[in-house]
Amino acid sequence: MGPLAATAIGATSASAITGLDLAVLLLLLHVWGFVVGVDVYNDDAASGLDWATRRIHVGTRPYAVLMLVATVIVWLPFAVGSYPFLGNAPIGRSRGVVVPVAVGGLLVGSGFYFLGGLLTTLRSYATLRRATSTAPGAADHGLVAVSGRVVPLREPLVAPLTGRDAVWYRLTATTTSSKDAKKPGGGADDSLFRSVLTYSTDPARVIADQRTSFALEADTGRVVVDPTDAACRLERPVSKRVAADESLPEPLATRLWESADLETSDRDRRYRESVLEVGETATVLGIAESEGGGTSIVATDDSIADFVVAPGGERQVARALRETIAGCVFATVVLTGGGFALLWWLAGHGLP
Repeated sequence: MGPLAATAIGATSASAITGLDLAVLLLLLHVWGFVVGVDVYNDDAASGLDWATRRIHVGTRPYAVLMLVATVIVWLPFAVGSYPFLGNAPIGRSRGVVVPVAVGGLLVGSGFYFLGGLLTTLRSYATLRRATSTAPGAADHGLVAVSGRVVPLREPLVAPLTGRDAVWYRLTATTTSSKDAKKPGGGADDSLFRSVLTYSTDPARVIADQRTSFALEADTGRVVVDPTDAACRLERPVSKRVAADESLPEPLATRLWESADLETSDRDRRYRESVLEVGETATVLGIAESEGGGTSIVATDDSIADFVVAPGGERQVARALRETIAGCVFATVVLTGGGFALLWWLAGHGLP
């Protein structure tokens, strides 16, 4: 009976993945390709999701890999179980089952996005721990973390929303539905579909990412920073919602005129601004190089370390990174676990 039982189990496992399962996987891979393609096409889209007042960043390549793994995880419960619209669905066979399936998939995908944020933030934190902490005037060479007061080397920039003097600002815009807008009823399925489609095709767009060279100063001296290739992972954003029939405030209107992005729309827009202000304390993490009697911090080889500019002192930056890591771990576990449990239940396996 032993060999017969083993043969039966092997036959069952081999037949677990059917032609329908492969067809569904192919359909999901098309969805994956669409979502990743939109991400690549929207090269001016803001990278990352807001976690409290900080932003996590996931590059296109890791984003594509993570979403591919998430797609397989979404498919797996049904491949080894049954489909809710064919089998004995826990909530009955109806068109409404699309909603919880889509919710489960979104939860898993969001969880894997936060996993990507966790990995990138861990990398920055590891770089910070490896770097030599030094004062602006004492930086010589190698991987360093320097904190000091931000001083512009040329005419400072003007932040569009707040009008503050800055050496770096990023302005993003998100199109939102007007509070008074009346949408035709189409049921829960139609509402969810429109929400997902809007999220996928109209993400927050980067309207302006302006930066200029600056120095970090302290009583010990100064170090020059060229932030061209730097990542500003820790942001303290200011946001403003502008209704479709509302006039744009200055200097935002001027900045949009300059960037040829002043467009009319029947929908509201939310503008979000992140600023590294003149005179505030900032920390720069990168490679110090001495040249011509001065020291500057430049971009690093991506395979070695990150190049990060962040507001706040070194301890503040380290604490903020740890908080972001903890938040990403929590979000990854809760979202991925909750989404997979929902899909597992919908596939007829019962609650895990």
